[in-house]
Amino acid sequence: MSHRTLLGLALSIGLAIVFGARTTRATLLVHSPAVDRAARGGGVIVGRIESTQAAWSGARIVTRSIVTTEKVLVGTFSPRYEIVTPGGTVDGIGMRVLGGAELQRGTRAVLFLSREASANGSGHVLDLADGALVIEHGADGVDRVQDAGRTRTVEQLAAELAR
Repeated sequence: MSHRTLLGLALSIGLAIVFGARTTRATLLVHSPAVDRAARGGGVIVGRIESTQAAWSGARIVTRSIVTTEKVLVGTFSPRYEIVTPGGTVDGIGMRVLGGAELQRGTRAVLFLSREASANGSGHVLDLADGALVIEHGADGVDRVQDAGRTRTVEQLAAELAR
């Protein structure tokens, strides 16, 4: 190797060490069992998302969803309330939280709700997307959800939470 090649290699390694050695931060989402989520929150319901409206909240976008309660699995809730989730689209500008709950108008979901949702009718879901399990209605007429990679019926989930 020539002297010039070695000098270039040493300079590249030095710059990589100086500028490449930075502290990084990340969020790690650990899936918690449904029973634990229910115990930490204000309740669990089967609900239908009636409407969604994204708006600016300071420097970020949030989506406010009106949810109608179909069935209470844990706790007590009013028939309708507002769920606030991070992200959405306003005037062509979109914000998204990776792993966040994205409630879609017209869908049904099992919602693990915060304590403030049960107290004043407005709050958020727990554990990002793990707190909003979209219900799929099967051809066999059975409602099912995906929870941490596991498929089960809504009735199985309700029985687990009732124990």
